[in-house]
Amino acid sequence: SQLWQISLANEDNDYYNIINKAYTRTANVYGGLADNGTALIAWKSDESNTTSANRQWFVNPDEINSDSIVLTDDIYKIMADTLGIYRSRVASETAGSELGQVSQTALNAVSQLIAEIQAILDGEQLNLNLFHTYIYYLQRAWKAVENSRVTVDYNAPGNYRLFWTPEGATVTSSAEIFSQNNDAPWGYYAYNVNDGTYDRFTQYDNQGRCGSAAERGKAWYRALEYCFVSSTGHIHPCTTGVNVAVSSPAIVFTAPEDGIYFATITVRRNVANMSNTLYLRSRYLGQGKMQTKKEDYIFAKAYGTPSVDGNNGLVPQTLDFFIRLSQGDRFTLETEAYTAGSDNNGRTIITDLSVTSYHTTDQPYTESEAQAYKRFYDPQTDGVEAIANHSHERPDNIIYDLTGRRIANPTKPGIYIMGNKKVVIK
Repeated sequence: SQLWQISLANEDNDYYNIINKAYTRTANVYGGLADNGTALIAWKSDESNTTSANRQWFVNPDEINSDSIVLTDDIYKIMADTLGIYRSRVASETAGSELGQVSQTALNAVSQLIAEIQAILDGEQLNLNLFHTYIYYLQRAWKAVENSRVTVDYNAPGNYRLFWTPEGATVTSSAEIFSQNNDAPWGYYAYNVNDGTYDRFTQYDNQGRCGSAAERGKAWYRALEYCFVSSTGHIHPCTTGVNVAVSSPAIVFTAPEDGIYFATITVRRNVANMSNTLYLRSRYLGQGKMQTKKEDYIFAKAYGTPSVDGNNGLVPQTLDFFIRLSQGDRFTLETEAYTAGSDNNGRTIITDLSVTSYHTTDQPYTESEAQAYKRFYDPQTDGVEAIANHSHERPDNIIYDLTGRRIANPTKPGIYIMGNKKVVIK
């Protein structure tokens, strides 16, 4: 009852709501009165938090208790280093209206603030109070930049979102879509590592080795195995399986139509793997193909071990990429089967997963946009134009045709790919 959250009431002003933790009620001026001694009352938090002047408060930095602040270096040096970081952030952003880009106005506000602080530094007028005030304003200005970032309309045709995590909430899924394992467009499989085949999960309930814990919801799985993917994003590989010795859960996306798609998957671990590096992987599967070797993947991302991040491997990691698909083409989003044992020790949690082909209903992803991205896979040019963007290199002694299919012994003359080069076989 004595804990309060101070949160920005409206992105367009500098006023805040003061909300009680126990009852989620907002501090409100009684009767809208301005007399000295006017009482504060607790009022229901609702949409009026963003509009009512009676429940919005201005935080005015007055003075800072310097005795409670420990600085490890001179405030001029710290501020100069901080400005360098924000300058790099500004330089790395692109303003505009396409995916991931931000508002030019918001970027300009950060640049103007940097110039203002630099003038304070140059004039040797920085003190401890100004230091903390400007740090606060830099953080707030950058939050405005992040909030302006262009996002995707998931209601647009051609956009598919399976898992997501609203701010401050738990993982959410499209339960109705998840309950249908029909490749339209989602399918749920076990990848059998030793022979490279995909075995469709056939059981869907809250039984089996996936357990009945509420946070896991229902799951697709094979009988008597830990290998599963659940409706709340919990997935588990299997190294001692009943059906197949080594397998891992795979979510397969089948393209409903020709186009360029953008895939995003974010995962985290609830228990770090201390010995082996874990990987997210994506594999391309052409028309009717449901088999590929474990070393033949298009992109990979490490996660879940202390070497990955500074929080013992528990920080969410994201793998995203553009991919060109023809109708019926498939690609996978899966993890490797490194962890045996109990559910808690082996479980990975998907916090976000989507495959989209449009920014908005009227704005599909463009060829130039995909090619400019750091990760782009085009099965028609695999190993030729797009090889620089791949996470792996093709061995020099393996031959592929221009659709990305591996050819053991080419019998037809034509253009093929060997290693990273296009070759002509007569």
